[in-house]
Amino acid sequence: MNTKYILPILAFGALATACSDEPSVSPQTDDATYINFGVPTATVETRAPEALPEGVHQGSTLLNSIQSGTSFGVMGYCRAYQPGSTEIQPSSAVATWAAKKQNAFPEIFYQQEVTYDGSICHYTYGGTGMPRKWLTDADGGGEDAGLFKYTFFSYYPKNSFKVTSPENAQAKGAPVLEFSMPFSSTDESTPLDQSQVPDVMLDALYNTSKGGKVSFDFTHALTALSFTVNNYNENMPLTVYKITLSGEFWKTMTVDMNETPAVADFKDTYKGTYTIYDNANGMDIPASIGGTSVTPPAFADQYMLLISGKIDNATGMSYIGHGETLKVTIDYEFGENGVRKTASFTRPATFVPRPGTMYQAQLNFVGDAFVLQFVTANNDYWEDGSDTDITFE
Repeated sequence: MNTKYILPILAFGALATACSDEPSVSPQTDDATYINFGVPTATVETRAPEALPEGVHQGSTLLNSIQSGTSFGVMGYCRAYQPGSTEIQPSSAVATWAAKKQNAFPEIFYQQEVTYDGSICHYTYGGTGMPRKWLTDADGGGEDAGLFKYTFFSYYPKNSFKVTSPENAQAKGAPVLEFSMPFSSTDESTPLDQSQVPDVMLDALYNTSKGGKVSFDFTHALTALSFTVNNYNENMPLTVYKITLSGEFWKTMTVDMNETPAVADFKDTYKGTYTIYDNANGMDIPASIGGTSVTPPAFADQYMLLISGKIDNATGMSYIGHGETLKVTIDYEFGENGVRKTASFTRPATFVPRPGTMYQAQLNFVGDAFVLQFVTANNDYWEDGSDTDITFE
């Protein structure tokens, strides 16, 4: 069964490029003439502290905004071709995206790079040294340019995505975007550094009109996963020495924005081992009994970013990775004179991860054994974006 994810790429609250009324210091100041992009309204938020305790491995940096000095890519549409032709239909400028998307082409922007410098978003169009201008009445066959309906698609970071379709600015179709994880190992023993995985994001803005800055609120495309250990045995010490996630993982995610909401599919794999914690001295896990509140282990706020994936019976691949080889492994010692042991777990069948959602893998020690369960990190949703509205089909 090839299950595809449905991602409603929408414009929401406080992520990335929200509108700003601050005066621009770029060459243009006229939003009614030029297509300008708004300034981010928030700063980067990372769940990785500046100095991690010994043995705790650095997680990925999770963003609530784009970073200064980085760029996002833009694909922009307004007019469409006449059906069955490559002749532009000027009157299509006023049509909605739903009505013209089959014949629309990215004449406004094709893989346009827009850079945020910490103060403003800026770009130059072609060789003009200036931003692009909005279309005029004449471009729409005499229709009022104020009624033209533009659709913009954006992806961040720009260099993390490949536009596989359309092949140029004259070709029809909404973007098909491809993201690949920065790993290519074929050996499960290869160490994988989760801090190298970028927090990639997408957005679409449908049927907007000229005037004012173009504003994007990004949707996170990957799944965030952290790990914690709970000791539910009163007065019995538990020491953890190492936690890993290993196996074969999904490598490439393709997002087709020709559908609304967008459709994500998955291909290719890599192998290796993510280390969450590794310390020869170990970490003591206090007992949590009768509702007693205990401080989570230091690694619990370190998130790794993964491609959520799908079930592929032909290859044995499933959510996150291969159904048989993907394992969580913990090295531990229990009791006053405990023997050091190792326990491994495969993904529970009930764990069906979603893009843009944060989860926590809980290794719960009860009696004399661990139980692995995955829960949504209720306090860690990317609620300022559109992530809690990501749905599946």
